[in-house]
Amino acid sequence: MAQNFRDGGDVACIDNLLSPAALAQLQRFCLESTVWRRSYRQGYLGAYPESGFVSPLLLQLAAELKATVPELLAEHHLTYWWSFVCQHQRPGTDIHADQSDISLNFWITPDGANLAPGGGGLEMWNVAAPPDWTFNDYNADGYRIRLHLSQIGAKQKSFAYAENRALLFRGMLFHQTSACRFAEGFENRRRNITMLFRRGKR
Repeated sequence: MAQNFRDGGDVACIDNLLSPAALAQLQRFCLESTVWRRSYRQGYLGAYPESGFVSPLLLQLAAELKATVPELLAEHHLTYWWSFVCQHQRPGTDIHADQSDISLNFWITPDGANLAPGGGGLEMWNVAAPPDWTFNDYNADGYRIRLHLSQIGAKQKSFAYAENRALLFRGMLFHQTSACRFAEGFENRRRNITMLFRRGKR
């Protein structure tokens, strides 16, 4: 996956990110814990470290990922992470960029819950947030972002949802949740986990 970045790419798609045992453990943790404390107007729920979304698996994943691609992540540290769970037939995150150098976004809901195979993943653009934009500019101003992308002729690429699939990408690239349709029931809702890596000392 690091080769993709060395060759000038900005996104690497990784299937089977976690071992079956680790995936099952993380799925149980997300289903059984009471960490979903923040709601968003688009209809999804968020879980953050400060509300109890803390699992040794995530820290282990960060360490193993750095060891696997040291040429990409050796100088980076895991600075923050979260999980979002979409409500039934409601949109996920709007277009935005992450406050990170490298982001890891992966999905853990079983494929059988996805009623629209080929969709439900992530839309990525080949343009990063301008360096003079503020956090609010690139994280909460969808109209300005879309206008900017239209004016410069940005290209969009879709990555389909798949259980245990991850996208490793330059965090400041614009992206958003694809249109999704998952089965009813809390256990069937689309769940993603995002981990942010930044360069430099802690």
